[in-house]
Amino acid sequence: MGVPVIEGYDGVVLWDVESFDKVTEIWSSAEYFSDVVPDEEKFCDRKDAILVRLNIVSINDRSSEFPIPRTAASLPLLQEDRARMVCIIKRKEGTTMDEMKKHWLGEHIKVSSLTLLGKEMIKVEQNHLASPSPIVSFSEPPSDTALPDWDGITLIDTPSFDTFLYPEDAKALGEDNAKWLAPGKLLMLPVNVATIIDNSMCHMVIENSKG
Repeated sequence: MGVPVIEGYDGVVLWDVESFDKVTEIWSSAEYFSDVVPDEEKFCDRKDAILVRLNIVSINDRSSEFPIPRTAASLPLLQEDRARMVCIIKRKEGTTMDEMKKHWLGEHIKVSSLTLLGKEMIKVEQNHLASPSPIVSFSEPPSDTALPDWDGITLIDTPSFDTFLYPEDAKALGEDNAKWLAPGKLLMLPVNVATIIDNSMCHMVIENSKG
């Protein structure tokens, strides 16, 4: 694809939560440090992990057309019919954050929707940095690891990673990216997805019942 793949990370965990305050309360509780942290330390190097606080903008969601297979397995399984690309962006020098958001939410969506990639996307979410302190060390106390200067993250779900390889898309997306992204700073992390908890439908039912 001609785009650097982010190095130094072995995986990503995504939490959709009601508020940052609520999850911070959980992560700082004595129960979390006594019960959860010891398990995390068995497979995760916490001092090198980072926490990114993001505001979600759902651009396209056709998940209902591609339901996640349910199994009787005791453990969650990697989804074999879905690929996810984590795209990490850095705005072009001289471009303000407001200018970047305007293009990202406007022209970029229009350009992407006309590509072959756009036509095959299952789900697209833009993740805008939340203020204050959107990127922090996950360890306590904070480690000395330098924090990245990212400006946003896009999550793209497709039927397979081949969807990202259409040569016909390279020109259109490349020309658009040149308008607002820093050259050579777009990073991609291809990941296989395992859904552990999904209470989205529960929230939808509760919200709809209020009407």
